[in-house]
Amino acid sequence: MAPDLLTISEYARRRGCTEGAVRKAIRSGRIMLIDGKVDPVAADAQWRANTRPRITPGARQPGEARATSPEAGVPAYEASRARQAAADAERAELDLLERRRELVSVASMERLFSKYMPAARDIALSMSARLAPVLAAETEQAKVAALIDEEVVRMLTELARIGDALEKKEL
Repeated sequence: MAPDLLTISEYARRRGCTEGAVRKAIRSGRIMLIDGKVDPVAADAQWRANTRPRITPGARQPGEARATSPEAGVPAYEASRARQAAADAERAELDLLERRRELVSVASMERLFSKYMPAARDIALSMSARLAPVLAAETEQAKVAALIDEEVVRMLTELARIGDALEKKEL
């Protein structure tokens, strides 16, 4: 019994490719014709055997099952590529925020604070030594409050200056 032979265009439609792709496979000797027609069973086998597989998402031979990840039924290769693309996009976004100085690393902040906190502690602890003699001489509550407020503002201004200087060196 003779095999059911197809024209080149019929075989291309059945295979899901262009007629040009089938003609190229014929010219390169990857598939053979029988009296100018294509035996689809033999041609599919020849195509698989003589064509180097292409690594593209969703590319597969006719009748070939798509590999899927067991947890979601999603093609494993496509899911992997999607995760990779998402990770690349996230990295690019973080890099952009860092360049805009809208984002700093935890390590940078830890270094900054490790240098800032001793200075802050020293300024805060020296406040009582500076204020005690001045406040001891005052009898007016409003004047005492004003002196404490002035010292707190002076201390915060000095801390801000130290923080700015450290940040310029660190970041």
